[in-house]
Amino acid sequence: MLLQIYISNNNLYDWLYAMKDKDKILDWPLRIKIAIGIARGIACLLHNYHFSVVHLSLSLNAIILDQNFDAKISNFGEAIILKPGGLMFVNSSDNDLSNRVLDGSGVTELDFFRKDVYDFGILLFELITGKTPIQIYNYSNHLDGSYIDWITCLLTCSSLMCNFIDKSLIVLGFDNDVFQLLRIAGACIKPLPCQRPTTLGLYHVISILRKNYGLINNDPEILRQSEIATASASKEIVEAESI
Repeated sequence: MLLQIYISNNNLYDWLYAMKDKDKILDWPLRIKIAIGIARGIACLLHNYHFSVVHLSLSLNAIILDQNFDAKISNFGEAIILKPGGLMFVNSSDNDLSNRVLDGSGVTELDFFRKDVYDFGILLFELITGKTPIQIYNYSNHLDGSYIDWITCLLTCSSLMCNFIDKSLIVLGFDNDVFQLLRIAGACIKPLPCQRPTTLGLYHVISILRKNYGLINNDPEILRQSEIATASASKEIVEAESI
């Protein structure tokens, strides 16, 4: 018998882009809670004691929300499992990925790990702007630049940021946290995997925001780190931004 948990709030895509249901509005504190939950999830998956699970297809559709809006990661059809010695499992139907992993073609564990970080950065953009990746991509093209160029514009021009963030978030007093989340998103989508933060560093930086919203720290042992680790994670984000 297959038992499935009932998820009352469906997936994040339905909530963020619920054009036909005006009652489905994600306020900023909920978006922060969801972002922290997703970061916590990918950090746990990649920093397991015995093996690492790399999702490889994070998106709003892959994030489901329970009755308390706690985020759960789903859709592991393209995931791979790595152990310290190398590849442990890969979907046998994905021949291209299997070949790239097994033939020594230069694809490293770092490439896989930081792919999830990149996808998480795009997901953060969607939470901040309320726009799909295609819409964001098209907008950045109008500026004759990349995502990174566009983010730099947002970070240096408050009027541009106010014009582009989700209209439901404007004039609500969350500007500093929106700015911080935008900085984190920018660090996540650096062109080279080595330029992006680690999932653990990313989680510790973003989880600092929980204190502003009264969110409980329920981290498992594997994610509990000292203040030194948190400070190191913050430095990691700053260094990723400056590369």
